[in-house]
Amino acid sequence: MKFLRRSSAAALCLALGCLALTAHARDARYRECNIANGQVTYCGTWYQGKAVVQHEGAYRECVVANGQVTYCGSWYQGDAVAFSDGAYRPCVIANGTITRCGSWFQGKAVVLTQGD
Repeated sequence: MKFLRRSSAAALCLALGCLALTAHARDARYRECNIANGQVTYCGTWYQGKAVVQHEGAYRECVVANGQVTYCGSWYQGDAVAFSDGAYRPCVIANGTITRCGSWFQGKAVVLTQGD
């Protein structure tokens, strides 16, 4: 399952950025992207900041620098966006696990992309 994190500063993270797990390759980098109707439409530069990623079998809040994870904390609790049924959707995360999801996500997100 692919994943985006909602910013804790904004109720739904429509303007501040999220995180999606969309690739597992060594050369993958996190970038800020636009999401419309649940699909990535454009990606910009490498992400810098806190984000939620799937790490060691659970979703955790991590620090990302120059598009790469540098540190992860404990299991994530809260609202997030996951790639489910072919689209990014707002979901609820409990104890690092997705519990339920809604309709298509709209807004900015941080997405793990291949290559430079």
